[in-house]
Amino acid sequence: MRSKSEAVRNRILDVAGEMFLRNGYGSVNMSHISAALGGSKTTLYNHFPTKDLLFQAYMLQQGKDLFDALADIKLVAGDTRGTLIRFGCAYLRLVLSPKAIATNRLVIGECERFPELGRIFYETGVRITIDKIVEMMEALDRHSLLRAENTHLAAMTFKAMMEMDLSEKSMWGVIDPPDEASILQSVTTAVDAFLNHFGQRA
Repeated sequence: MRSKSEAVRNRILDVAGEMFLRNGYGSVNMSHISAALGGSKTTLYNHFPTKDLLFQAYMLQQGKDLFDALADIKLVAGDTRGTLIRFGCAYLRLVLSPKAIATNRLVIGECERFPELGRIFYETGVRITIDKIVEMMEALDRHSLLRAENTHLAAMTFKAMMEMDLSEKSMWGVIDPPDEASILQSVTTAVDAFLNHFGQRA
């Protein structure tokens, strides 16, 4: 059961997150958030002393589903291709969600005026995501299923291959949020191309 303090904290994050996405980071201040919450400023500041810390916590919360989904997918012996397809689908399913796309647009639109926003977004989202992909590459390498001297480079290549079609089109509103069939097709193409280059020869 969640504590009262945790429930209050989560409500703050939900309300603030909606305001950030709707109005932009720069247009929202702590007074606006406090007014939307309907409580005292003291409660807000006790949980989050600054807007930067509040946004950082919001980003960590948004990333939790992604990190949990990727962490649950383990390398299955004898099924490298299937493992990577499941991993890739879990990744794209979340990073192409409407909320994830909206968050990316928010950061892109605001990071010139607020450089700290880009740093927070990278450290709490992008970097940790890359680490998860690197972990998968390292698992492949430990089982001699990868032909790559640099697992980080292999991870970045795999990430780029997965994102190269649907991600760009989704970010710029060219397509609606992709369905499961589109995600599976895109990931399968990426996995086959990746294994053709990096996969261990039989």
